[in-house]
Amino acid sequence: LQDVPRAYQSQINDVLLTALALAVRGWTGQTSVLVDLEGHGREDLFDDVNVSRTVGWFTTIFPVQLDLRGTHTPVETLHAVKAQLRRIPHRGLGYGVLRYLSGDADRVAQLRSLPQPQISFNYLGQFDQVLADAALFRLAPESSGPAHGPHGQRLHLLDVNGMIAGAQLRLDWTYNPLVHPQPIVTRLAERFLATLRAIIKGAEGAREIEDVYPLAPLQETMLAQAPRAGVYYVQFSGLVRGELDTAAFLRAWQQVVDRQPVLRTAFPRAADGTPVQQVQRQVVLPTEQLDWRSLSASEQQARLAEFRRADRDRGFVLSTAPLARLALIRLADRRYQLIWATHHLLLDGWSWPLLFQEVAALYRAGTQGQELPPAGTEHYHAYIRWLGRQDAHQAEHFWRRLFAGFPGPRAQPLATPRNGHDADAGYGEDQVTVAVADTRALQAFARAQHVTVNTLVQGAWALVLGSLGAGEDVVFGVTVAHRPAAIAGAESMLGLLLNTLPLRVQIRPAQDLGSWLQDIQAQQAAAYEYAYSSPAQIQAWSGTPGPHPLFETTLRFQNYPLDEASLRWAPDLEITDVEWSDWWHYPLNVVVTPGLHLGLAISYDKRQFDSAAIRAILTQFHARLQAIAHTGDPARPLADLLRGVDDVLTLAGEA
Repeated sequence: LQDVPRAYQSQINDVLLTALALAVRGWTGQTSVLVDLEGHGREDLFDDVNVSRTVGWFTTIFPVQLDLRGTHTPVETLHAVKAQLRRIPHRGLGYGVLRYLSGDADRVAQLRSLPQPQISFNYLGQFDQVLADAALFRLAPESSGPAHGPHGQRLHLLDVNGMIAGAQLRLDWTYNPLVHPQPIVTRLAERFLATLRAIIKGAEGAREIEDVYPLAPLQETMLAQAPRAGVYYVQFSGLVRGELDTAAFLRAWQQVVDRQPVLRTAFPRAADGTPVQQVQRQVVLPTEQLDWRSLSASEQQARLAEFRRADRDRGFVLSTAPLARLALIRLADRRYQLIWATHHLLLDGWSWPLLFQEVAALYRAGTQGQELPPAGTEHYHAYIRWLGRQDAHQAEHFWRRLFAGFPGPRAQPLATPRNGHDADAGYGEDQVTVAVADTRALQAFARAQHVTVNTLVQGAWALVLGSLGAGEDVVFGVTVAHRPAAIAGAESMLGLLLNTLPLRVQIRPAQDLGSWLQDIQAQQAAAYEYAYSSPAQIQAWSGTPGPHPLFETTLRFQNYPLDEASLRWAPDLEITDVEWSDWWHYPLNVVVTPGLHLGLAISYDKRQFDSAAIRAILTQFHARLQAIAHTGDPARPLADLLRGVDDVLTLAGEA
């Protein structure tokens, strides 16, 4: 009741069902066990419904098919059973509604025609606790007589009921001796107990695991892509200026790893091959200290560039925590180069300021003799639990409706397959900045049209893709921060609370610019309600055949820069000259950074694009934004805007 759930982050139902499934597998030789699971029906599923003190009969019974394929030990089977039970919507509460109350004759007939379980299981709970609260009553030693009438018809060949009574687990096995002689059931019960003891013994070796839970949708996408080395590797680099207590500095980074489960997370595969997030209780952050004070400034810069490249090429072993490391390089007496690297599976951009603020607070506490600041109580698992409660059917309806009539994606615009020797060329980057005056004009135009600058950027990028061969029905990926208000503490949670969703933009030349942009923003707002959807599921719902990606370009509006509070750790200690890089697996990725100057950057796969093509794309993107900024007339048809920009680009090309 205590050690096993703590070791495996499980519930007693998970453990008992695992023991039952393995006992049945040992008896029948079958790798699939079908059980009717009985529950109390009082699950805390709805914010406005509390039946914890309501008298009545809330019992639920629903079928569970436990797939034991690929599991070789009781502990492996426990993880597989636990994962399968967590995938059941609302803990089975809806099955009875569908089976008996739906009023849909076809659905009822379909459910009735399915194989029916021959085994039922019910764990009744800890009766010791119930009786301890009511000292007037206690269990009597005498038999209470038969619990069922002699003419009642049992629904299952084998009924297993468990409870904790007298500080012991008690299991009642009800069976028909004309079907199963007593020695068979006795051996089955003994197998059950042997498996239970094996799980308890295995808990001793699992104590280093703090938590295990499923992946978020974007994490599934990242792992499924099997990217090359360096993809989804995130590297932060900055100059630490001032009087630095290096011991306290490194200690603060280790403390934040100790406090934040997401920084102790690895991504191994469960026994059934499904990737999971596994949080270790303790990990040591890999750190490296170097002293380059004897080198010249030019030698330091050359060595730094080589260090950053080599660190990126190292990548991470995703099944081993931590997926992060830190290097501190001393360049002068009061100047250090900080390089902090993580895998994108762990953190989104929103998390970076939160991470640096916490490390800064820990550093100040350590150097000034103060108490450590309190750690947050809500961690990333809360987001995963919230995802598991969302309605996939509503999401499917939304995405199917959005992609109704979609002709399918076209070939990647301007893709230029390179020669064989460039097969491992890696990723390149290029960028331009929008002038201050143009940036202000974009902001003013966005305010006047009641849309965001992000929407203007998305519209301009859609026009670029359309002119490069994507046609008038364009789809590209947009990255959205996903921190639902329904999750307490979501704004201050570290983790990958992010998803990449498809944005479908139909370019109608006769439509006016203002209403077109408002349509884009309205779609984004509607899609956010279903931002919990898996990208793989969305692709299937869009009608796009599996091998062909729904989109090959992404756009991120990166509006969460590190602020001064994150980078100034003391009056005479701050981090400056900040740079960071991260490469996604898509062939073409656009990152737009707001500010006094709007920054436009593209990272690209060198195997598919050359630098001249990327420069041409950036030039056109810049021109589209300038045209929107200075159009002055939101009623102007898109056709005029397109024609004007094309003329400018033609003249520029001729020049």
